[in-house]
Amino acid sequence: MSPRFEPVPIGWEGVTYTIPAESVLKAIALIEDHVTFDELQLSASKNTMPLAKLSQAFAAVLRFAGAKVSPEDVYAGMFAGGEVRERMTLSIIALMSMMIPPAHLQKDLTGNRPAPAGKSGMLSSKRGKRPSGRSGSRR
Repeated sequence: MSPRFEPVPIGWEGVTYTIPAESVLKAIALIEDHVTFDELQLSASKNTMPLAKLSQAFAAVLRFAGAKVSPEDVYAGMFAGGEVRERMTLSIIALMSMMIPPAHLQKDLTGNRPAPAGKSGMLSSKRGKRPSGRSGSRR
């Protein structure tokens, strides 16, 4: 049986952490302790989201991956550079893309229609590229 998930890279403060494929479902459960997939999907369509909930979810998955970060750090990071709405949107996309099994990334984030060949809606067609806004390497 092939794995349902692939390893998930997630970046913070210039370092990329990796969640192993066999641990992705546990990471999703941590995200859902703060915000559900449906809430993320609705927020993406409305272009709004409670930033505290989003920050808590993102911090939980970052800590699971090995980062030393608090929800407060993530929340403050949403305001760095002044593009709050863009950072919020990228964070929503990053969490949603982590929660969707790779075989299902052929649909866009709304789940309504297939994305054009070679693309996966608003996401990069390469699963290893996450819109976290930060890069580096670790693990």
